[in-house]
Amino acid sequence: MFAEPYAFSSEGTPLSLYGRPPAGGPFPTVIFAAAANLSGQDRTPPGRHAVSYTFAHDYVGGPDVGWVATDKLQRRVSQHLARDLTVQAAMAISGAAFASAMGRQARAFQTFFALSNARLGAWLPNPAFLHDEGVDPGAEDSDGRGRAGAAVRIHWTRPRLPKLRRLSYLLREIVGRYPCDNRLLFCTDGGHYENLGLVELLRQRCRLVYCIDASGDTPPLSGTLAEAITLAYEELGVRIELDQPLELVPGGADPLQPQQPLAALSGRLSRSVICTGTITYPGDVHFPGGTGRTGRLVVMKAALTGDLPYELLSYASRKPVFPRDTTGDQWFDHGQFDAYQELGRYLGARAANAARRPAARARPPV
Repeated sequence: MFAEPYAFSSEGTPLSLYGRPPAGGPFPTVIFAAAANLSGQDRTPPGRHAVSYTFAHDYVGGPDVGWVATDKLQRRVSQHLARDLTVQAAMAISGAAFASAMGRQARAFQTFFALSNARLGAWLPNPAFLHDEGVDPGAEDSDGRGRAGAAVRIHWTRPRLPKLRRLSYLLREIVGRYPCDNRLLFCTDGGHYENLGLVELLRQRCRLVYCIDASGDTPPLSGTLAEAITLAYEELGVRIELDQPLELVPGGADPLQPQQPLAALSGRLSRSVICTGTITYPGDVHFPGGTGRTGRLVVMKAALTGDLPYELLSYASRKPVFPRDTTGDQWFDHGQFDAYQELGRYLGARAANAARRPAARARPPV
């Protein structure tokens, strides 16, 4: 079986069509998580500088900037802007890694990214500006005549979306100006808001959540997972209680034998790559098959354990950074690619087994 040729330059992948789950069977809805950068502290806490902005086949936007129907958005924007409302563009933006604005990961050198045109984000429509012209409900009485006795119809208009992203938007990136009421919002990697996508899944009120943590955290504890748990409670009121999270800590596993030649590798081994937890929503949720307040979380952490396949342990002994290579390394060789692919298979199998085990008894909500 061979892959069918695909003409990238001639065939677009509009979100409303190509992002839609296929008919005829269960299939997950794909949500691409990005971040809309905002300047000032009137809309975001100090140090965050970004809010959620997601792409899906049905809606585009976020809770802080509003949502708009995807098909309506694609009809309203120019052909130039529509290029970034495709599955291909959504995938690229949601994993852009670095840009001239990076939300909570803001750095001083971001101005250099703008000046050097190393800009992996995109200016996308602000849902607040996608309003049709309307009738002032107070301008007419029930008989269709105005309060002064004459037939009056008032149309309110709003600025339209620009057709092109001109030099002014580059200047805003250089000076770091991202007002929340702008017609276009500068959207970048979803990790600039929350790096695991966990909060967006919890926003969907899922009963069973798989979370893959492949972040380059500095051991011993997973700071990215801790930040996501904190943000979930802050934004959604959702509590997460982890079961035995310290089993993810490198160095907590039994040492390999013989200890002397393998001491360095043993110090990097975790007792487990899987951590489960209980999700408690602030109110009743209508899950498929019933109503409840609790769900289950299965976290897969890119880590090393003693029962990894021999070839992965061998690779890890030669590569001290594995499996925490940063996104700054964009040039994986075949060895890195094969190692991470095999680790992904290992994590997936362990996660599937963990989901089948009975959940730990949840504590009553506070």
